[in-house]
Amino acid sequence: MACIILLVCESILYGQNLVFSENFSGFTSGTHATPSTADVSGNLDAKTQVPGWTGFKVYSAGGEVKLGTSDIAGWLETPLISFSGYTGDPVLKFDIC
Repeated sequence: MACIILLVCESILYGQNLVFSENFSGFTSGTHATPSTADVSGNLDAKTQVPGWTGFKVYSAGGEVKLGTSDIAGWLETPLISFSGYTGDPVLKFDIC
């Protein structure tokens, strides 16, 4: 299963605030071993929890995302993530599994 979790750490004393999360559970067709052959790049909002994703050569793989083909690289870009309201230097953590 693919997931992205983005955390902002205001301070070690204050802990972490979750500002963005996506689990890709809407990518239901295909499997890890045999991803779908349909490029869903043009319809990512229908498959993601948070709207605004963009990408190229994105394929569904049974709750996971496959990027690209054997000939063409794919990419996936998150929606705009705002850090307004946070003081200090934010720390970004991506958990990609």
